Amino acid sequence: MKKVISLLLIVLLCGMLTVPALAAPEGPVITMQPQSHYYSEYSVAIYTVKATGTNLSAYWYIAWEGKTYNASQIGGAMQPWEAYAGESYGAKKLDNNTFCFIFEGIEEELSGAEIWCEIEDGHYSVPSQVAHIVVGNYGSPPEILDIPASITVQQGEEAEIRCIAKSTDSSQLNFLWYETGTGKFEDLQAINRGAETGDYMFCDTSTIGTRYYVCGITTSGGDMAYSSAVEVNVVEKSVTVAEPEIQTKTLPDAVVGTQYSFQLKCSDPDAKFSPYYNPGANNDLKDGSWLSLGTDGRLTGMPNKAGTYSFSVCAAGAGGEDYATYTLTVVEAGSQEATEPAVGAQTTEPTADTQTTETTTESKIDTTPTTEPTTTESKIDTTPTTEPTTPAQSPTTEISWWVLVLVGLGAAGIGVGVAVILIKKK
Repeated sequence: MKKVISLLLIVLLCGMLTVPALAAPEGPVITMQPQSHYYSEYSVAIYTVKATGTNLSAYWYIAWEGKTYNASQIGGAMQPWEAYAGESYGAKKLDNNTFCFIFEGIEEELSGAEIWCEIEDGHYSVPSQVAHIVVGNYGSPPEILDIPASITVQQGEEAEIRCIAKSTDSSQLNFLWYETGTGKFEDLQAINRGAETGDYMFCDTSTIGTRYYVCGITTSGGDMAYSSAVEVNVVEKSVTVAEPEIQTKTLPDAVVGTQYSFQLKCSDPDAKFSPYYNPGANNDLKDGSWLSLGTDGRLTGMPNKAGTYSFSVCAAGAGGEDYATYTLTVVEAGSQEATEPAVGAQTTEPTADTQTTETTTESKIDTTPTTEPTTTESKIDTTPTTEPTTPAQSPTTEISWWVLVLVGLGAAGIGVGVAVILIKKK
């Protein structure tokens, strides 16, 4: 038992240690790389890096004569490159997102060295590009103020890079753009497409992949500076899919004891429907309810009592989601007809061969009494008349009641006479 408890405690401790790492934000993103300026000897050389993130810090490194040195750890034993770094040098933090390394009085012996930094936020470390230290017989090199570190563009779309620079001696600036597939300065090739002589250029986005572009800047006095390599990532063009829209606005009524079926319509035919349980609202489309919703958007079921049912649905497609809320009315059988038949429901319509019975004077005898008899060949005229309508027939005579009485009395008298004779003979 103790072993089990110990194992559980170890697992819990490991989980607690991993929580900060899981909760850590994304690493810093460098928005401006260090630039490769051409500095004159004993001038002030500045290499600047900008990044986004929180709690950032920068650690600088210098590669000189085949060895790499931690330039952020100066102050102890002197590193060999420091002898040519000038009167004052070191790393500085200009603001929370801007870092630089300054050489005040840089000497020509440092020409050919490389400098870069690593930006850290306590969780991640991101290295910058390598800037080349060039020191020689130069005047006032142009200063690069801003150029993107990287851009991402879809294949075939327009991608522009702009380099913002200024001259320190008010001379005119000239621009020339270079391209490299590796990002290394030794692989630079000047782009000659006729328009890449300004402070901006349009990248070739016809092919998926990564290319690097460098802006070369010269002054009218011959001083130079090269920008950092701008990483351009060309990715496959994505297909924009419209958000689905539920097009059904109202529902037809349902009838108690009658199967209900209705198809909800959506602008995206491939969208999947599902109940949406809206907090604070009625959710009658739930487990155990007579009504159910298929993923294709069809409502089915057989109601067992009249009333109203409110519910919400969601339609999810490739372009997103849409929601709708409905109120379904259930009426008693035999009551006023529903608003419209549900899709798929059976309806009764008169058939084409059904005959309508009409009342005519040809097949109906008028029961209105008349004072005189009437006769017809195939019908009896309902119009009162005093004479026969057809001479081919004799009129019919009614027998008076007193004649019938006399006949009856006579028959009775004969019966009595016969009875008397029979009695006398016996």
